[in-house]
Amino acid sequence: MKPKIGLYDTAFFNDKTSSKYYNDIPFEWNRYTPAECNIVVFTDQCLPMVNFASQISHIKIAWLVEPRSINPNWYDFINNNYNNYDYIITHDKEVGKLPNAVIVPFGGTWICPTRWKIYNKSKDFSIIASKKNFTIGHNLRHRIINKYHDKIDTFGYGYNPLNEKIYGMKDYYCSFAIENASIPGYFTEKIIDCFLTGCIPIYYGDPDISDHFDTNGIIMINNDDIDEVFNIKPKDFYNDRIKSIKHNFEAAKKYAACELNIWKSLLSKIV
Repeated sequence: MKPKIGLYDTAFFNDKTSSKYYNDIPFEWNRYTPAECNIVVFTDQCLPMVNFASQISHIKIAWLVEPRSINPNWYDFINNNYNNYDYIITHDKEVGKLPNAVIVPFGGTWICPTRWKIYNKSKDFSIIASKKNFTIGHNLRHRIINKYHDKIDTFGYGYNPLNEKIYGMKDYYCSFAIENASIPGYFTEKIIDCFLTGCIPIYYGDPDISDHFDTNGIIMINNDDIDEVFNIKPKDFYNDRIKSIKHNFEAAKKYAACELNIWKSLLSKIV
């Protein structure tokens, strides 16, 4: 039987885990009677609930799910209240300097595990974007689409809705993977899903991504160097990097849900 961990959460309350399509984790979240568990976790908006935890004997863990660019207030809260928790789980390297912090990459996937595969490719470039436009990454996606719409196949709720994300990726040599912000240690399903469908990500995000993946299989971009991307020949570029693509495909499986690494880095040692 899997151990149960209490969870006070609104960040992913509709899903079994923080990863929409990956549920095979070594423990179970108990959302309904978290006070019955010896270990309780509080995410983002639920962080202040630590003050109302019913049993002082609980091991109390804060988990910062969203990045600073989305919820800066919770980072201020943790800096001022970190002593109220036994541990703090975070992808953020600044928060990671706190004495009770455990750095865990976020990751995640929106691709069903039965469909993870390095697919045969026949198309050049794709991008997936929503209508959101309140972070640097949101804005960059829209600027790329507006400027290069004749070179990129565009998908997403803001443009051309998909029934499943995989259809905007599996046939493409390269797909733009734009995180909401460029934060050391912060990467999400945006890059993981490229790897799990055998795409080369054209990536804006974690500047330390080489700590986890082979950057020979990644095209790194910033706000100013997008033009150069379209000078490559996608098929040749892809075939020259197939070893790195295969490496990143396997490596990405370890980050299919943040809970996999929460267990490895912390929970397995205290449960």
